Amino acid sequence: MMKSILLVHGAWHGAWCWNLVEKELKNKGVDVRSLNLPFTGVNDDIASVSNALKEY
Repeated sequence: MMKSILLVHGAWHGAWCWNLVEKELKNKGVDVRSLNLPFTGVNDDIASVSNALKEY
């Protein structure tokens, strides 16, 4: 079974902060993606993560 990970950044960051981690995980055969949050409010951030998980 393929492992899948969705990386979500914290405040004042973006998906870029996961670049090195994402590269290492991909090298180990993990299906990994990172997500940029919209920063327009908590509800929008929650919706973005929820939508990304549904697509993933």
